[in-house]
Amino acid sequence: MLGYKFRANIDIRQDTFSLLENKLYASKLSQLNDPFETTILDYFKDITENRIGSEALAELFTRIKNEIGIYSLSADKQGQRAILEELMWAHYANSHKGFCIEYDVDVLKDSIKLDMSDNIDLYTVTYDDIDINDFALKRAKKEPKETLLSFKSPKWSYENEIRLIFDKSGIKQYNPKALKAIYFGLNMNSKERELIIKGLDGVDVKFYEMLKLKGQYKLEFQLIAENSVYLKDLLPNNLYSIIGTPEILRTVQNFNILYKGKDKSKNMISYFVSKFRDEHAYKPSNITIVDDVKALEFLDSKKTFNLNDQQKRFLADHWIAYSSFDAPDFVWMYPEK
Repeated sequence: MLGYKFRANIDIRQDTFSLLENKLYASKLSQLNDPFETTILDYFKDITENRIGSEALAELFTRIKNEIGIYSLSADKQGQRAILEELMWAHYANSHKGFCIEYDVDVLKDSIKLDMSDNIDLYTVTYDDIDINDFALKRAKKEPKETLLSFKSPKWSYENEIRLIFDKSGIKQYNPKALKAIYFGLNMNSKERELIIKGLDGVDVKFYEMLKLKGQYKLEFQLIAENSVYLKDLLPNNLYSIIGTPEILRTVQNFNILYKGKDKSKNMISYFVSKFRDEHAYKPSNITIVDDVKALEFLDSKKTFNLNDQQKRFLADHWIAYSSFDAPDFVWMYPEK
């Protein structure tokens, strides 16, 4: 899924520099621009007071209002690219003097560095001209946190908003692999454009400028630059393949790699692991390398200690190496050669 963040760039330190430093700010509910954001929250706080379980609910309400962080993005909708929504440029990008960031939302969500006490959810905003009393009966008992944070008036529907919800508000760090493109507004300063393009040198990202479609009240965009430094020295596709879907945990990624190259020296495998992390990992990662998929069956922790001699020899022949997230510069060869 792609998500778009429009930036006014009035404060270059806040918008441009945070982009170049791979940072985002998750706002508190009270900092958002819709004064009705707390309408449902305040209503439930009133009707649940002094009821059974009200203490737990009151704690949730307080946490949502004072602690939870929200990072809002716009998503594409059927037949309409978010980047072409004129009102978003007018309202959130300083009348086209700012820019818009295009993220891979899945990579963004998975790559954000979280404290152990923090957590992250992804909600899609529903636009509904609700009657608050009817709403209370239908929705509140199921998912209170999501219910309280993902409903807005239909007047905001042009935003087609999705939200990253954090347990804690504040600055979050993400991996630049989450960046897909930057779009410059019609009236953005050329020097500020250049600052962003140069500042993201080495990051695989495309740059577009917005244009007015001639004779129509519509926008279009065209490619003006592409930072492809990162793409020049990719590992050959015929050298390896990723086995299955990489496991993504809270703090690490786990990769199983089928290596197809002839050179299996420690120097070559160390180079391969380093390049692979650069290209594919956006969290600290554990990498297991084999040259036969069957070897992975014997690496199951439940089986490893009960292998017969033939299976041990097979594993020794086909398990090439392992590199752990906590010692990424070290590659352990199996058996050590």
